Amino acid sequence: MKLVKDNASAWETYRVAEFPNWGIEKIDRGAWYIFRQWGKERFYIYRNIDPYGKGVGKDKAIAYLKELIAEHRANIIVSA
Repeated sequence: MKLVKDNASAWETYRVAEFPNWGIEKIDRGAWYIFRQWGKERFYIYRNIDPYGKGVGKDKAIAYLKELIAEHRANIIVSA
C-alpha cells in the first residue's frame, strides 16, 4: 500500500494511491484519523482502534488502514 501526500488539504493528509478515497489525516499533534471520502464528505473511521475518537499515532493508523484496504480489496467483485 502506497500513501501519497495530499497537498490540497488543510491538514497533513495522505491518501492511498490505489484507492484515493481512503487515507489518513493528522488533525492534531499525534492524533491521526483514518477517513473514507464520498464526494466532498469525509467519514472518519476509528472503530476498534480508537473508541474515544481522540486519534491515534501515525504507525497505528497506517497499520489499521492496511487492514481496511485488504478487507476492501477482498470485497471487490469482478465480473467475467
